[in-house]
Amino acid sequence: MKYTVILFLAIISISCNSINVKNSREKLLKYEQEGYAIKLNDSLIKIKRVFLDEKKIKEIEIDKQQKIITLVREKSYLNLAPMSFFITDKNEGENLIVIDGSPIQGIEMDSTVIEVSAIKSVQVLKNTSSLHGKDLKKVITVKTNNNDR
Repeated sequence: MKYTVILFLAIISISCNSINVKNSREKLLKYEQEGYAIKLNDSLIKIKRVFLDEKKIKEIEIDKQQKIITLVREKSYLNLAPMSFFITDKNEGENLIVIDGSPIQGIEMDSTVIEVSAIKSVQVLKNTSSLHGKDLKKVITVKTNNNDR
């Protein structure tokens, strides 16, 4: 009986653990690529398309057996803005949004959201060229509080 309890506790501790919230986006992206589901407020999300304020995440729980990651927040309310919010005129030509080095362009803008409290700064460049020589009407660079290192 004693060994059964120890074995049970060992299995639980191996299958469920947590990761550090600070700079967790890269880790969560890796887990998502490995097939883990990510839950926020009881809803499944694609962390590639959601930029959250890490300061409001209380804990990140990992269930390795079920391959589920749960983001536990202090408050469940989210104030999210779609990336298309930054583009006022959709007909003005090619646009690019870069959030902490991650480029977002085209239809990705409609499906990508950012938590408003995560935004540290926004810079807008008009009529510029990309590294590939493509003319862009607007390049918006967003830095988040999560990138403070």
